[in-house]
Amino acid sequence: MTKFLRKLADEKAPVFWCLGMLVFMILGYKTFSTVFLGKTGFSYDATFLRLSLLLIVILIMREIYRGEFCFYFRTKNMLKGFLLGWPLLLVMILNLIGTDFSRPIVLDGFVMTLSEYAIVGLYEEVLIRGFLVGHMMYHWKDDNRKVLKSVLWSSVIFGVLHLGNLFSGQGVATTLLQVSYSTILGIVFAAVYIRTKNLWSVAIIHGLIDFASGIEGIFEMPQATLEVAAGEGRMNLLSFLILLSVMLIGLVWGILMLRKKEEIQKLWS
Repeated sequence: MTKFLRKLADEKAPVFWCLGMLVFMILGYKTFSTVFLGKTGFSYDATFLRLSLLLIVILIMREIYRGEFCFYFRTKNMLKGFLLGWPLLLVMILNLIGTDFSRPIVLDGFVMTLSEYAIVGLYEEVLIRGFLVGHMMYHWKDDNRKVLKSVLWSSVIFGVLHLGNLFSGQGVATTLLQVSYSTILGIVFAAVYIRTKNLWSVAIIHGLIDFASGIEGIFEMPQATLEVAAGEGRMNLLSFLILLSVMLIGLVWGILMLRKKEEIQKLWS
């Protein structure tokens, strides 16, 4: 099996990447968790499943490549990753806008929400940036366009994977917006990873963004009033314009980060 996977990865890499996403992202997590784990606000089972799957991916790649491939869990360039990822931190702040922090925090809710989204960030970064971007850079190491191809292909795949939210009842318009949003975020995440070769920084930032988006889970939840609901409705257009601005900033910054060709070549050689 190891020889077969190595041959597939070397000779038919796109098939290998699609197989990895199918097994570990679509069937391994989304299908299994929906069918067997049910739908809950938080599930230790779902979090454990993500953790198990990412460990399996790491072990499989280690077995296939015998040290030739690395996910770069290291402290070197971690701070640089946080600094380069500043547009991503803007997204985190954007997710916090409108949150009422005067409410009491529930300790259980805080622990569960933080652990859930920390694992989500780690899980997705291992699969998308660690596995996809890392193996694309390895596979196209002799291609002068390896950086551009790795960033674009991995980001498009990251965005398209969010189409799966249609099957959970999410609206078409919301899902398409999420696909576009995730693709641009994917470009920034990939650029940060390629500039630093550090998976911890992008995993932590990803976890913080997701935690900020689900931060309501840490508070005692008061019943919403019609006045509050109406106020939130009026903010929709403004929120969209702010999000669009942040995405454009992120896209431009992602492109600028990739202009350091000599630095990237030296780092990945």
